[in-house]
Amino acid sequence: MWTETDEIFEEIDLDAFAESIQEIDLDLDEFPAYLQEMENSRILEEEMKAKQDELCASMKEAIACRNYRSAFSYAGRLRKITFSGYKNEIDRCIEICADNGVVKALISMAKKYTAGDPSRISPQAFPYLKKLSDMGYINSFPLIAECYYQGIGCERDIEKACVHFFEGMLFAENVHCAHMCYKLSEGKIKHPLLKAIINELRYEDRNLPSEYLCRIAEMILDGELKGYAEKAAYVVLKKWSKWTDIPSVRLGECLLYGLGTEQNCILALEVLRQGIDELEYVLRDPFENGEEMNYTFHYYSDYVSAYEKAKAMTKEAKSYIKEYDNTAFMAQYKANPDIEIMYEEWQAKKELFIERSSITNVYES
Repeated sequence: MWTETDEIFEEIDLDAFAESIQEIDLDLDEFPAYLQEMENSRILEEEMKAKQDELCASMKEAIACRNYRSAFSYAGRLRKITFSGYKNEIDRCIEICADNGVVKALISMAKKYTAGDPSRISPQAFPYLKKLSDMGYINSFPLIAECYYQGIGCERDIEKACVHFFEGMLFAENVHCAHMCYKLSEGKIKHPLLKAIINELRYEDRNLPSEYLCRIAEMILDGELKGYAEKAAYVVLKKWSKWTDIPSVRLGECLLYGLGTEQNCILALEVLRQGIDELEYVLRDPFENGEEMNYTFHYYSDYVSAYEKAKAMTKEAKSYIKEYDNTAFMAQYKANPDIEIMYEEWQAKKELFIERSSITNVYES
């Protein structure tokens, strides 16, 4: 009687099959270890799947409880241990968190629709970039400026584009933003300082005019430029002052009194010391050393006043340190007694946000 089994064996070359079996080198002593390894792998996969299920459940529960920061954290952890599974759940969670103002989720969604490239901005990116820009997220300024300039996801608005290009130049060190400022603002700027900055940008092979940009920070600290808070001034001074003369003194002032940053008398002393050294060098003879003073916005008397102010603040900082030797003022130094390392760590730390007193005042200023 013919069977399906007979048909299967008829198709197999039994001699070749027997020969191939003989060629397999089976180590029967190692076979139990192989089986144990397979079992361990299966157990590990089951544990991983259980962990993924647990994280996914926690993520969904956090969303249901409107604990969006925790939900975003669970989504990030779940993404790290899964390759293809739960992708839709993770993406939806991040979108919900972004819609509810979680900064890291907003950044994630903005990157999804821009890839960080102004030439690849999708209209879906605009609402996320808008929220980030309103929060003062520096890296969003060049991108939101392009949205307003090109009308991507919004109505075209050259005035707002110009403001954000200016912010991209000032806070993000973006040269393209600087040249767009010149292109859009030529002949329209009335303020002498801003006009000087724009005029400097005519020369594309030149660096951004740091001496003018630092003057903007001074204007913010002195209340002359409405719309920005002290944090914005601190970010600019830290980025552009290069620890020289008057800007260095103003940066030391921020650190000494906690203007726009955490108060740190130790760092204030170091920054003020460098500022004093530069001021002494310049004040010996402003032209003997090949240094031409910027008399457009600073006069000789300003340098003298800055020097006297720096000396007074240095004395004040030392007094603070002596008076509060056993409190938080010295805690930072005692945790890391090497001032050079502390200084380098502070210098390397990137500032990601600025603060505005009012976005309306920014657009109107």
